[in-house]
Amino acid sequence: MDLHETQNLANLTHDLVNCVSVIRGLGQLKEVDTDDAMCHIAERFEGKLRDEYNAQVYAYAKNHCGAFPGVEWLQSFLQDMLTRSQTTAKLQKKDMMSEGQNKAAASSSSQKKKQISLTMATKEEGRNTDTCPLCEDAHSLHECRAFLGMLVKARSTYIRDERRCYACLQQGHRMSEC
Repeated sequence: MDLHETQNLANLTHDLVNCVSVIRGLGQLKEVDTDDAMCHIAERFEGKLRDEYNAQVYAYAKNHCGAFPGVEWLQSFLQDMLTRSQTTAKLQKKDMMSEGQNKAAASSSSQKKKQISLTMATKEEGRNTDTCPLCEDAHSLHECRAFLGMLVKARSTYIRDERRCYACLQQGHRMSEC
C-alpha cells in the first residue's frame, strides 16, 4: 500500500473503532452487527485489502460452520492490516534510505576513482590539473560549473571541438584509447 492508501486505511479504522465503541456503549451492537452492515463496509475495500479481507472471511466462515464474522472482527482485521501496512512502509523507507546511502557511497567512490585516474593521466601528460580549460579557474573541467551548466549537446560539441576524450575530458587521446 502506498502512503495515501495507508492514510485512508487509518481513517477507516479510526472511524470504525469509534462507531463500535459508541454503539457498544449504547447497547445496540447486536442490532447493527449484520451481514448487510459488513458488506456495506467491505464495499469500500480495494486491491490487496479487498483480497486479504475475502481470504480471511472465507477462512473464518470455514472455521465457524459458515457463519460470517461480525463488526468487532472487522475492527480487529482493519487494525491488523493497518499495523502491517505501517510496518511495511517503515521497512520500505529504511530500504530506500539504505539504498540511497549505498548509491551515494558508490557514486562518491566512483567519482574519487575518476578524479584520481584523471589526475594521474594529466600528470603523466605534464598538464596542470588546477586550471580549467573552459573558464581558466582553479579546478578541472569535470568540476567546472560553467561546463556542467551547459546543455548536453553543447558539452558534446565543446568536447568534440576541443578534441577531448569523452571519458576523462582530457586532450591527447580518444575515448577508445582511454
